[in-house]
Amino acid sequence: RIPGLVCHQQTENPLNPLNPMIKNQLNLYLKYLLPLLKNLEMKHLFILFLFTILTLPIFSQQQEVPYTLADRDRLIQVEANVNGMRNEMNSLRNEMNSLRNEMNSLRSEMDAKIETLNQRFNNIEKRLDNQQTFLYWGFGLLFSFMVFLFGFIIWDRRTTLAPVKREQDKILEALRELSKKDSNIREALKKAAL
Repeated sequence: RIPGLVCHQQTENPLNPLNPMIKNQLNLYLKYLLPLLKNLEMKHLFILFLFTILTLPIFSQQQEVPYTLADRDRLIQVEANVNGMRNEMNSLRNEMNSLRNEMNSLRSEMDAKIETLNQRFNNIEKRLDNQQTFLYWGFGLLFSFMVFLFGFIIWDRRTTLAPVKREQDKILEALRELSKKDSNIREALKKAAL
């Protein structure tokens, strides 16, 4: 039973279209107004007719619509359908929430994996920086050693050749002295441009 709705059986007389409440109102009008109508003038009759015409629509709007068992069954069926659709919507909402939670968990997993990849890239970058620094130091030491070696070679040559040059100068001086006394040596020195 649905509250607020009055259910009438379909056993009412189909030839009687008037509501019992309207019947009572019409009976009251006829009971009290008919004796008055006999004694009234035309002007009063016109006013009474006008009043009746104006009040009848009020009563016609108050007429109850008969509510049958078929209507009640249809309403119950509609309520069941609405409840079913509401349950389906709730299940879809729950599925959407679970999908949203799953997407959030996948997003957090992806963020964690991206973070580990970033950490790996940072480690590789640090390792490459260390290797690059090592190569800079290695090449720096190598070139420094090469410069030192060339410097050492030049220094060694000078230090080694300096006594020989002194000896050579002494020999050359001695030959010049001898060339003053010997003409053969003088001509040999001239040929050598010494």
